[in-house]
Amino acid sequence: MEDYLEENYTLNKPEENLVNVYVEIEQFSNIKYEYNKETNHLEIDRLLSKPYVYPYAYGFIVNTLAEDGDELDILIVSDHKKNTYTNDSFYNVYIIGALDMEDEKGRDPKILCVSKEEYVKIKDINDLTDTVKNNIYRFFTNYKNDVPGKWSKVTQFINKHDAVKLYKESKL
Repeated sequence: MEDYLEENYTLNKPEENLVNVYVEIEQFSNIKYEYNKETNHLEIDRLLSKPYVYPYAYGFIVNTLAEDGDELDILIVSDHKKNTYTNDSFYNVYIIGALDMEDEKGRDPKILCVSKEEYVKIKDINDLTDTVKNNIYRFFTNYKNDVPGKWSKVTQFINKHDAVKLYKESKL
């Protein structure tokens, strides 16, 4: 009986894809903020050139360190009419996949997340529409085009399982 319960119920088991994130940049913002660990403040890094705005709220997973030396980046995919995420705030969200990419510092994946409300219908990156994925892909392919010495290259979308693995590997 115990084996049946363990296999069929997740009572009191933490969800491996539920993460605590810090939002640096609000959805539709053209201001690139960076969190300064020394001052514990958000600072403006640069203004994105027109027509680029962040398609969704952007930030990082708390207590992580990615291959590029920064925290593991996240994008909270949401219906902006239902869920608004303000910068300089913390949220609990669910990992659904990732956008694998690299930039001038090395590999720099963006973990894609959704709120608890959105997670009811969006459990994996394959549940996102092609339009949503194309918007994310295009933004991260082009958002550094006008910045001297910076570049970005998007390689592929990653499923939830592999995105959670990236998260676990980056936990401090």
